[in-house]
Amino acid sequence: MPLGYQGSYQRVRAYFREKRLSPGPVTARPPSPRVVAGWMLRRPESLTETDRLRLKAVLIH
Repeated sequence: MPLGYQGSYQRVRAYFREKRLSPGPVTARPPSPRVVAGWMLRRPESLTETDRLRLKAVLIH
């Protein structure tokens, strides 16, 4: 009695093709703890607008 996957090769191929071609969510890497600490220790007016927004996102999460 053989064990293992009972489906066809074409079924597996179609599954992996779909996974490979489907657009996955694009996420940025989270900032390192050192970077976040640097943002927190600086005066808010010295941060760039981008850094202010990133810090705000970190504090919300």
